[in-house]
Amino acid sequence: MSTETDNIAVVRRFNDAFDRADWDTMKSCVSKDVAAYATGRPSAMNFDEFVGMGQLFLDAFSQSRHIVADQIAQGEVVATRASWSAVHTGHFNGIPATGRPVRIDIMIFDRVRNGRIVEHFGQLDLPALMMQIGAMQAAA
Repeated sequence: MSTETDNIAVVRRFNDAFDRADWDTMKSCVSKDVAAYATGRPSAMNFDEFVGMGQLFLDAFSQSRHIVADQIAQGEVVATRASWSAVHTGHFNGIPATGRPVRIDIMIFDRVRNGRIVEHFGQLDLPALMMQIGAMQAAA
């Protein structure tokens, strides 16, 4: 396998583990020295903060599923265009569970080195998520 193919496999294994809430596998895909950036965060998260953010999402949303539309690798970088779907079954940002299904677009850029994610840049459509759980209204 090529480096690009191996790197895509690491990212897919990470996303699949996230969807199953398989924390051991998820953690094994990420470097302890990861720098993770996400929508709305002004600075990089470390390993524990990154895992904590994942736990926050999975505490609030069940039936998590990444649906990959495109995934391209060049060297260490894997670019993923996908959507994420789940059901709002727990508190999220002060909003109690609604039981509503959600689906948002995401773009993720991961840098993989030695079989582990060392940088993660995740952009998600947070306004769409908040609208779907009734936390904000659509613009007129």
